[in-house]
Amino acid sequence: MEKHFHDPQIIQLRISHLQAHVRESLMLLQQYEEAYRLEDDPRRRTRNWKNVQGLRDELQRHEAELAEITAQIEPSTAAHLSTELAGMEERLGNMIRDEGVKFRREIRSVFSDLDATVVGPIIDRLDAQQAEIVRAVIAEIDGGTAGRQSFEEALQEIRPLLAEVRLSGALSEERARQVEHVVSLVDDPKLDVTHRLRVAIPIIPLLLSYETSLDLKSGLNLRRLWNLLVKKVHHNEAQ
Repeated sequence: MEKHFHDPQIIQLRISHLQAHVRESLMLLQQYEEAYRLEDDPRRRTRNWKNVQGLRDELQRHEAELAEITAQIEPSTAAHLSTELAGMEERLGNMIRDEGVKFRREIRSVFSDLDATVVGPIIDRLDAQQAEIVRAVIAEIDGGTAGRQSFEEALQEIRPLLAEVRLSGALSEERARQVEHVVSLVDDPKLDVTHRLRVAIPIIPLLLSYETSLDLKSGLNLRRLWNLLVKKVHHNEAQ
């Protein structure tokens, strides 16, 4: 087995495959960068985002492959591949960072100035992937595609969950204060159901970091709720 790994022909084949895969990934990266500059449609932008995430996974596989064969190949070849992969990683990181800024800006734009004082600091803490899902969920809410009953059912799940989390003692002082402000809006009878649901959504992914510390006696589960939202968004994107 060890002899097979050091076989020059096998090593050369792995180098050739890796070089071909890197070239292909670089071409895809250029296409995705162009799509990001030109695309305005939210659903197509979300598909582009998923493509970028897939390309990042591919990059990690390239890096793992290079790490395995580096000791058996010419230093100049290894250095060239390493430089190309590092360049790809930087470009992908820039795309993800910039898109995260856009997602957070889009989420903020749907809230009034008054609501933004509550949810704005929460939105600012979302990473790019969380912001993408929150933006897509809020777009579904505002589009009304799921119907009022579906929104009311979702709110019925979220309300007791937030109330229990607020009283759990597991949150940081800042996060507990944010949850309290969100709950005050969710419980405001003067607001319609879509408004209350919209302000509740952004804080859910941030609460996942407390998931193991929470005793959710009501049987609701943060991870399950978030996964349902993610699944719904991805289902609607595929249609």
